Amino acid sequence: MDAFDEAYAQHYPGVLRFVRGMLGARGDAADVAQETFLRLHAQRPDASEVRFWLFRVARNLAINELRRVSIRERLAHLIAFSPPRDPQALTIAEEERRRLGDALAKLPADQRAALLLREWEGLSYDEIASTAGCSVAKVKSDLFRARQTLRAAFGRNP
Repeated sequence: MDAFDEAYAQHYPGVLRFVRGMLGARGDAADVAQETFLRLHAQRPDASEVRFWLFRVARNLAINELRRVSIRERLAHLIAFSPPRDPQALTIAEEERRRLGDALAKLPADQRAALLLREWEGLSYDEIASTAGCSVAKVKSDLFRARQTLRAAFGRNP
C-alpha cells in the first residue's frame, strides 16, 4: 500500500464526517471529501503533516461550498442519528437534531469548524490551530463563543 492509499484508508472517514458536519448534505460532502484527497494526491505534503493538511483543505473547500449554497439548505439533513424505537423519543430526537442543525447553521464558519474538529474529531487546540491556520487563542475563543451560542439556543445558561 503506498502512502496515498494508506492516508486515504486512515483519514477518509474522519474527513468525510467533518465535511458532513460542515455541510450537512451527504452528496456534496462526499464530493468535497473526494476533492480533498485529489488535492492530497496532487500535492503530497510531508507525511507528518497529512492529517492537519487534509482537515485544512477540507475546511477551506467546505467554506467555499457554503458560500455557494444557503447554509440552511445544507444543514437540513444534519447527521443521521440512530432513531429510538419509542415514537415519542423519536419525535424528541428529531426535534433536537433540527434545533442542533439550526444552531450550527447560525455559527460563523470558523466557530463551526473549530467545534466540529474538537467535539467530533477529537483534535486538540494545537491541532485545530494548525488545521485552521490560526492561533490557539483564536481556537479557544471560537470554541467558547460557539459553545455559548449553542447553550443559548438550547435554553441553557452560558
